[in-house]
Amino acid sequence: MAALKLYDEETIERFVLNQMPDDELDAFLTYLVLHPDIQADIDLCRERIKAVRGTTQTTKTYSYRKWLWITAILTGLVATWFFLPETTTNSPVPTPPAPVTNPSPAVQKQEPFAQNSKIPDKPKNEYAKTLAAAYRPNQILEIQLNSTMRGAGIEFFIKTPAPNERLKLKAGKVGFQLSGTVKQDKIDGLRAFRVLIFDNQQANVEAMRFITAYSLPLIDKGNGESHFQLTEKTKLALGLYYYIIIDDKDEWQFVGSFRVE
Repeated sequence: MAALKLYDEETIERFVLNQMPDDELDAFLTYLVLHPDIQADIDLCRERIKAVRGTTQTTKTYSYRKWLWITAILTGLVATWFFLPETTTNSPVPTPPAPVTNPSPAVQKQEPFAQNSKIPDKPKNEYAKTLAAAYRPNQILEIQLNSTMRGAGIEFFIKTPAPNERLKLKAGKVGFQLSGTVKQDKIDGLRAFRVLIFDNQQANVEAMRFITAYSLPLIDKGNGESHFQLTEKTKLALGLYYYIIIDDKDEWQFVGSFRVE
């Protein structure tokens, strides 16, 4: 990453548009983990592209089922392979000795080779790749990030967490807090909501394999406006996570993100 400049607008724009080859993307994400201060430039670039494309002006409700056709599956965690020496299978099988009257000398038991072999430590560069993959943005969810789905007459205003907020990991858990206001039209009656937390893997989002889910408590303030505040201790690892607010019809209403560091 020595060749990457901290505020290289062209490089950041190609990253947001998902136009990087795999090797450059891995290097950029590793740099991003070590220099999270450039996330602000990435957010500004993404907002500029959204404004040009008009992606925040969604005119109908989006259900998670409508995203199942999307084939952009991001690269998963990089597996670490350990190689052990091959054992030969064509060695002659020893013939058991003929029975004797005198006791045979004791034969020392030979342990399997795998038990006596030391498995090499995980290389540092493999750990860096794994960590970079855990923070890799989900390009599909990024398009809908911090955008309320207005088609159902429901509008969310999130106070916390802030966009891409960094949560500190303590004893394997983070304090996740979600608060804000929701406005609903009363034509179809007021709806209830749930909050689903996902990692950054697109395959898990498509299969709706969320890490955890919480009911969103609402405090009615009248005129279709409700306040909410959810505070939970959640067991997570280092990485980038997304929360999706869905209604009682399983339709998506809001997408947000946060980082665990």
